[in-house]
Amino acid sequence: MPRTKIISGFSKREMQVLLLLSFNLTKKETAKLLFISYLTVRTHVTNMYARHEVSSIQSLLMIAVLGNHIKGIFFNNNGGLTSSICLN
Repeated sequence: MPRTKIISGFSKREMQVLLLLSFNLTKKETAKLLFISYLTVRTHVTNMYARHEVSSIQSLLMIAVLGNHIKGIFFNNNGGLTSSICLN
């Protein structure tokens, strides 16, 4: 299977995983929706954390926003997502 090219720090599949997790879905739910294994989701998350030197989904989302990969995210006071996300 060919490797997915990583553009500006996120592969297409990583962005899909990140967006689903940002809606407070579990890794297991995310895996089911993307038709991949839980371990694959966990690996994507671990790789994104290591590459960007962060430890939270919120931090990854901010990196994606600052890199102009997504727009239209809003967080409530508890750090939860309150609005939809649009891919650029």
